Amino acid sequence: MKGFWIACMALACAWAPALVRSQAYPVKPIRLVAPYPPGGIDAYARALLPRATELLGQPVVIENRAGANGFIGAEYVARSAPDGYTLLFISSGTFVYGVALARSVPFDPIRDFTPVANLFETLKILTVHASLPIGSVAELIDYAKRNPGKLTYASAGIGSVQHLVAESFKSAAGVDILHIPYKGTAPMATDLLAGRADLGFPAVNNVKPYLGSGKLKVIAVADARRYAGMPDIPTVSETVPAFRPTPSWTAVFGPAGMARPVVDRLNSVFLSALQSTEARRYLDENGAAIKGGSPQDPGATVKDDLAAAVELIRKTGIRAE
Repeated sequence: MKGFWIACMALACAWAPALVRSQAYPVKPIRLVAPYPPGGIDAYARALLPRATELLGQPVVIENRAGANGFIGAEYVARSAPDGYTLLFISSGTFVYGVALARSVPFDPIRDFTPVANLFETLKILTVHASLPIGSVAELIDYAKRNPGKLTYASAGIGSVQHLVAESFKSAAGVDILHIPYKGTAPMATDLLAGRADLGFPAVNNVKPYLGSGKLKVIAVADARRYAGMPDIPTVSETVPAFRPTPSWTAVFGPAGMARPVVDRLNSVFLSALQSTEARRYLDENGAAIKGGSPQDPGATVKDDLAAAVELIRKTGIRAE
């Protein structure tokens, strides 16, 4: 028995420093790495940060590390210390569709990360340039079938959510529309507005500043239900029942091996930040629905959506560049 208690005391002593660090966390600013260019989905994060900073008592700052469809920033976080001071603000476009499509991925989205919090799901809308004689999904399908291969659609890049949504639509509707991939949501939105791409499936916040310009028409919502902010706009599925919306979530992850007390604290803080007046207003106005849940939920979401993405890519024949 004496040996047993000595062993227990030794184990307790070994864990004590980590426990003390967890209880003291955080003692310095926290970096939230957004692996995308500024002005895109990181705008949602900026709506959360004031409340998160207030709750944690330390600044939470966005750090944009763009490139390779989010892989550069994601790999950087995966290789960082699991101390809770470097986190990843990541979308399904990278962690699911990018991973499923890429020939080589410098990280494992399950093994190399600690799930922290599911945040929200962003709504995709089907927009067409005003110069086109198209005012509905039915008219788009008719026009595309009469002009196969002549229409173009824009996305934020090969394997992006906009790419996968559009290919799902093409498959369900039986139309031939040419893909134009851009390097990020900002150039995608710019060319949609200019008419250099005929249509696309951007998130509401990608094109919201342009919707009153008269140059873009919103003809459908790429979701299972109508968007309360645009109640008169139908869903794609109302015209094309075979169309299945592509999940478009954003979550927070950290490097593998983070201490559970730190993860629990961060999960609580981010979910509370989502409920702040500023964050709720921004999410509502920009077509995003809060997800929330336990720290384990993002990991389960990645596993399920990866399986579905592989099947969609197989069905549509999408290939990486």
